[in-house]
Amino acid sequence: MEGPLLKQNTSHGGSEYARKVYCVLMGYTLFEFESEHEAKAMLWPRAEADVIGVSPAPQNSAALRSSSLSMTSRTDAAVTFVYTTNAGERVCAVAGSPRECERWIVALTLGVELLLLSGLPEAAGGAARCVAHAAPVPEVNASHCAASGAQFGYTVARHLCAASGRAFAA
Repeated sequence: MEGPLLKQNTSHGGSEYARKVYCVLMGYTLFEFESEHEAKAMLWPRAEADVIGVSPAPQNSAALRSSSLSMTSRTDAAVTFVYTTNAGERVCAVAGSPRECERWIVALTLGVELLLLSGLPEAAGGAARCVAHAAPVPEVNASHCAASGAQFGYTVARHLCAASGRAFAA
């Protein structure tokens, strides 16, 4: 499943602004790109999250569809859903139509069921049977950023991601 969504992280009091992104769901992992072109070109996603829960937005969820989501004319509950990530973030998402919203909810629900059948990773708080994962091998000798391609040096510091082992510009 893939398509544009208007998203807002509501875990921190809705402090994060709403943004329109192109999302691609693979299994239970939701990848976020700036545009459809970036997704089709298989460029590095700007974010990714493992989804562990999803639900339609309640009819009275005006608080979830805050004023920052008013930049779209369709913010009613029929096109709005909420999902939770393994990092504990709750994200309010607005689809383009009620049918598109239903497709996202079904796809995310199937992804969550796949996750529950395979076992949640440690980061999910042990909500289900945990599956051991091999520790990533850090790219300590990487000369370029895995996301931007920037060369590391005096002006570009290296950050090693603990989750993936990849080297990124700090």
